[in-house]
Amino acid sequence: MLARKMKLKLNGLEVGTTPMLVPAFSSKANIDICKTIETTSESINGPILISAYDVNYAEEFPPITFPDLIFLDSGGYGDFLLSSGNRSNSPMPYRSINL
Repeated sequence: MLARKMKLKLNGLEVGTTPMLVPAFSSKANIDICKTIETTSESINGPILISAYDVNYAEEFPPITFPDLIFLDSGGYGDFLLSSGNRSNSPMPYRSINL
């Protein structure tokens, strides 16, 4: 199967090309996301996808320094906002993290 190739650019610099296979980290898989990220950081050197919900709500989210590119997925966080009754256009506050 052929796929269209696209260049991903940030500030005019190429940071990746598609298609790409990206490992994803989310506590929705019933894993200890912090321990999993710390363990896999030694073997992953490409892009990763992490959950915005986990970044914001994990007790001690580890600093992420190993990938070249990070995709931040808001899917689970959006589900949380709807289930918590926050249906306004006001975003819930995020805490600051070191990526």
